[in-house]
Amino acid sequence: MLPLIRCISLPEQAERHAYMEGQFTKLGLEYSFLDAVRVEGWPDCYDRCKRLRSYGFDLIRGEIGCYLSHRKAWQELLDSDAPYICVLEDDVGLHDDFVAGMEALCECADEWDFVRIFSLFEREGAVLKILRSGHKLLDFFDQPRGMQGYLINREAAKRLLKCTTTMIHPIDDAIDREWEHGLRLYGIRPYIVSEHQFPSSIGERTRSKLTWAVKISREFYRIAPSLKKEIGILRKRWRYRRHQTDMGSLN
Repeated sequence: MLPLIRCISLPEQAERHAYMEGQFTKLGLEYSFLDAVRVEGWPDCYDRCKRLRSYGFDLIRGEIGCYLSHRKAWQELLDSDAPYICVLEDDVGLHDDFVAGMEALCECADEWDFVRIFSLFEREGAVLKILRSGHKLLDFFDQPRGMQGYLINREAAKRLLKCTTTMIHPIDDAIDREWEHGLRLYGIRPYIVSEHQFPSSIGERTRSKLTWAVKISREFYRIAPSLKKEIGILRKRWRYRRHQTDMGSLN
């Protein structure tokens, strides 16, 4: 059984649409595009004051649109009868083992809430399971970031929609705050998708030099989240050491 497959893309991105359609067709996959959210100005859910206190600079328009687009995908899952959904951005390459990896993850769907099938960084973690496809299901000590491709179940969609009602962080940062939502946030190796080098549709941030007052304020508001993150990492390491789980490098 395969999940719903939704590819987030701006409607006018014809080249990206054609690129993704070719891959879906080659693998014989049912899919649909999910129109990415385009924003003008600050949306009501954006807590700009808290954002500036925490970071010292605003989210850019592309980051806001990306944030709202992924929330839109989660809501679509909840509005359907499907148990889970695979969300892809429109700049990924689907590997030949994409279908096998998806099927294997769906076979053990009771063992995860959210699984990254690609990530931006390599991170150390514990191997939880060897899937039927040969892929490893991993629990990262420190989350590897990235929203290019993932599988998410209904419970995770509910909790993440609740946790992201107020927008402060980029969407991958918001998801990686495990201490807030308590979800089983995993990944697989090897990846079953990879990044294609399309120009970024999010845009580049330009920011002025921060004053000392802003820098001090930012560090103050980051203390509690940083401590919670480090405590969570230490707890994971201790738990897996006790159970003598394979904790080797993922490189």
